[in-house]
Amino acid sequence: MRALRILGFVVAALLALVAVVAVVIDTDIGHRIVADRVNALKPDNGLRFRFGRIEGSLYGEAELVDFRLYDPKGLVLSVPRARLDWSPFAWFHNRLDITALDIPVATLAKLPEPRDTGRLGPLLPKFDIAIGRLSVARLIVAPAVTGRVRDGRLLARADIRDGHAIVALDAVVAGSDRVRLRLDSRPDAGKFDIVARAQGAASGVLSQLTGLRRAIALGPTHLSHYQLT
Repeated sequence: MRALRILGFVVAALLALVAVVAVVIDTDIGHRIVADRVNALKPDNGLRFRFGRIEGSLYGEAELVDFRLYDPKGLVLSVPRARLDWSPFAWFHNRLDITALDIPVATLAKLPEPRDTGRLGPLLPKFDIAIGRLSVARLIVAPAVTGRVRDGRLLARADIRDGHAIVALDAVVAGSDRVRLRLDSRPDAGKFDIVARAQGAASGVLSQLTGLRRAIALGPTHLSHYQLT
């Protein structure tokens, strides 16, 4: 669950930009307003977003330039450029609809350490999310994460609606981690169905995300959990 929450923080950070643009005029001034709105966000968990500028159109295909995610201890993730293809007017129906979010290069400076707010809430957002493709062609993993610079890549898709999440994730970090995950879950009802294959070094990203701090070899494994409510 910790790994899913951290992954959710990273994705939410990248998507925070698009959640506020449907009501902004698609001009240079409007683009600046959106960037300023994102930069002003201050979640209680201590995560902070810093965003440079937008190129292209907010109402179709756009280039998001110089995105950075911080936690209370410093820089977590930096994305020089990301290509966004989405349907902004779906937001009027309480739905974030992204055809593709393609990131040529991203740097993971360290794993996020959000502040504990002491509050328990639903794992999934109150609005629907559809992501046809989330790709990171080159993920640079800094020495603070795995002890040395490593290259990786990530490809994911998600359909989250009415408390039901269907997620597919394929990721690899060279010489460290490899994971293939298929998740079908209603977390607030205590229902999880996971098909996973994973390998990770003791110093790898997967080991640290899960908190196991040891080498991981899993799968292919099918895990199901249904909690009676």
